[in-house]
Amino acid sequence: MIAVALAAACGSARQAPSQHAGADATAFVDVTVVPMTRDGARAHQTVIVRGGAIEAIGPAASTPVPAGARRIDGRGKWLAPGLADMHVHTYDPRALQLFVAHGVTTVRVMWGDAASIGVRDAIRADPSRLAPTIYTAGPIVDGNPPIWPGSLGLDTAAQATEAVAAQVRAGYDFVKVYSRLPAELYEAIVTEAAARSLPVMGHVPNAVGLGRALAAKQVTIEHLDGYTLEAQPDDAPVRKDPTDVKARLAAWKHVDPARLADAIARTRDAGTWNCATLVVLDRLGTLDRPRDMTRPEWKLVSKASLAQWSPANDFRFTSWTPEDFDTARGSAAWGRALVKQLHDAGAGLVAGTDVGNPWLVPGLSLHEELALFAKAGLTPEQALRTATANPARVFHADGKFGVVAAGARADLILLDGDPLADIANTEKLAGVMLRGRWLPREELERLRREVAEIYDDKRSRFADDAPPTNSQRALYRERGPITGEERLTLAAGATTVVGEVQVDGIPPQRWEVALDGSRLSIHGEGIDVTVVRDGAVARLYGNLGHDEVKLEDQLAPGELLGGETIVADLLLYAELMKLAPGESRTIPLAVVHLGAAPGFQHMSIAAKRLADGTATVAGAPAPVATRAFEYSAGFGPPSQVTLDPRGWPVETPMAVRIR
Repeated sequence: MIAVALAAACGSARQAPSQHAGADATAFVDVTVVPMTRDGARAHQTVIVRGGAIEAIGPAASTPVPAGARRIDGRGKWLAPGLADMHVHTYDPRALQLFVAHGVTTVRVMWGDAASIGVRDAIRADPSRLAPTIYTAGPIVDGNPPIWPGSLGLDTAAQATEAVAAQVRAGYDFVKVYSRLPAELYEAIVTEAAARSLPVMGHVPNAVGLGRALAAKQVTIEHLDGYTLEAQPDDAPVRKDPTDVKARLAAWKHVDPARLADAIARTRDAGTWNCATLVVLDRLGTLDRPRDMTRPEWKLVSKASLAQWSPANDFRFTSWTPEDFDTARGSAAWGRALVKQLHDAGAGLVAGTDVGNPWLVPGLSLHEELALFAKAGLTPEQALRTATANPARVFHADGKFGVVAAGARADLILLDGDPLADIANTEKLAGVMLRGRWLPREELERLRREVAEIYDDKRSRFADDAPPTNSQRALYRERGPITGEERLTLAAGATTVVGEVQVDGIPPQRWEVALDGSRLSIHGEGIDVTVVRDGAVARLYGNLGHDEVKLEDQLAPGELLGGETIVADLLLYAELMKLAPGESRTIPLAVVHLGAAPGFQHMSIAAKRLADGTATVAGAPAPVATRAFEYSAGFGPPSQVTLDPRGWPVETPMAVRIR
């Protein structure tokens, strides 16, 4: 049986291709295969792909190519599995496009929502879609208050149990636990998740500790979390206050080698995987250093993100000193040493990069992560395995992806250099095959160039950017910390405005707002929700992910429905238009939220009409008359908005009209 398994794994036992027409087949001819089912590579192979899967592998001299198949010359090239980034925080179309353009064919989304489920499901339904295969968490599950706004902040074991049940109903692939979870809530999550066959992945909560997380068989640990604390001597500074961020940052300086070795052995025995995210640890240690902004990769990032990537703009680092950054650099080096120790002990490793953090470009950052694995002392082959075969094992999908073997998903990278000689050769992409779809080098370059043009405002995020006939439409470019585009169209009958939203960070959405304030609806992948005003009650119903949602909330007299888009603000703007020059008014507003806990945020908008004016709008034959307003929601300084005569915005703090 062992001999048979090895023969199948290395491709020496050739599977005969099917006899029907080869028009839908692709053949990589005379290529060196890096199978990841065994050590080493096999030269002079032919790989047949059909229907999104690898059909056959065999020696080039004796493996027939189906008639009509696309032939790809593999001479002087290496064929390896597509790569997996096992820790990302994005799933918008541009980021997904960049992943593919850099050879990343699978991603694990570590903070998801209904939209991430929708995108995942849409890819499954249409494998030709230009996006990696997605595994997704739901909202982060944390203690209360959570570290990150928008997470689920839990107080009781009953809430923890229900949180797991809700994530199962919604259709998430795993539950992500976070740092502030109390121990009893963590135990409730682990128990309920086990009963429902939902994997638990994420951080090691401070109150839980590495030992209990390993005992619970947590599937993955992110960022090498918990090891420094587990290996501290009893008199170490961090023992006095484990929540002290600076003490935790420096904890690596006090690690007891014997305790660390014991923790590593227990990790191996527990079968827990570590997603080290070495590249983000490396980046955090260099945030205080200037960067060469002429480097071409920064063209693949929005200008808003580049501006936000200063430590002065990130609450986590505003109090850091030069000494703290030195300590962080030492911590990154210590983390690399820990990766080598984990690997040598037989503990599992997967590659992930924490894309969404500063100075990380989707797709490109994974190649940097692999280089850091090599710097840690892993061989190129061992490093490559962390981004290919190992991720499949995490999801109990051995042989289904991450390998070049008959029956596996046809996610492949064709390389101009040997990745087993130098891991940097994973960047020498001659082409990418995504679920059987072949993307040659020229197409990969086009995909990267298209994203760069969008972020340089030379290309719209809307592929169909021509204005429609017989309708009024305005196009906006969003700015500030959230970037993207939104276009508004007045629907037939002039009773509804449709807003099409292409905001960076989320998939496209469509909002429809009834101008009489009675109804709004939100549609997108994974989201199909309607809000109806019924007297003093707002009713929200529909589907988020696979879960049906029904809830209602009381509205104050005169309270308007609103949302987080330009179109959803039109009802508020209509009220502003009623103000006389110099008049002030407070307007109650119920804003729809569809995050970790769907519902309404009630607020009061203090507004005042300012002096009228004019503004130039691209495409308009003459300056547009405007009304200006100052408003405040009770936090931060007042903002201003200018509206055209129909009450549509010309400029807001977050968007400017460009047509």
